[in-house]
Amino acid sequence: YPSQGEGALKRLVVGGLLFLLSPLLIPALILTGYLVRVSRAVAMEKPTPPDFSGIVQLIAVGAVGTVILFLYPVAGVAVVGAAVGLWWFGLLPDFLMITIPLVALPASMYFAPAAFVNYSITGEFSSAFNFGEIREGAATSQYAIAFIISFFLSSIGLAVTMALIPLLVGIPLTAYVFTAIWAVYARGYSLGRWENTPGETPHQNVAKPI
Repeated sequence: YPSQGEGALKRLVVGGLLFLLSPLLIPALILTGYLVRVSRAVAMEKPTPPDFSGIVQLIAVGAVGTVILFLYPVAGVAVVGAAVGLWWFGLLPDFLMITIPLVALPASMYFAPAAFVNYSITGEFSSAFNFGEIREGAATSQYAIAFIISFFLSSIGLAVTMALIPLLVGIPLTAYVFTAIWAVYARGYSLGRWENTPGETPHQNVAKPI
């Protein structure tokens, strides 16, 4: 998918350069905004990835996407912090003190990409916290498989391509991998959600252009 369509190499080079510059705020927001577009394009079953046109809009949706990906892990940490506090004052049994972190932290990481994809489909920030919709897509075997695939792409694929960056070939390859990661997330989420809700399609949920 990442290499489909006209201008694929240019798109991948631009994405790779943005990745290199992502420690800086604006490139990071543009890159995240692009991944929002990728997620929507895949969910809508468009055959080619989007381009980088409309930089201001990319920055805007990238800022929202960044907040979503930040808030979910923070929520998981907050739950663990609350559990520690209750346990400290003797209000929480030991077995729950052990169990809650083992559930809350992985769950926050698992549902964060699903929330990101759900936002990408509608363009509405509130969609990232519509837990009924998110559950329909994320609590499925399709999304679970996509999450596992994306995990390995993130941990292994990006490590390999980033090691190749000094050889320059790693720049487009890195963009290829992170585009594929979010394409897999979006595909798994959309398959899980709309196969389980007959008569509904992602096209009916689009609210705002991105």
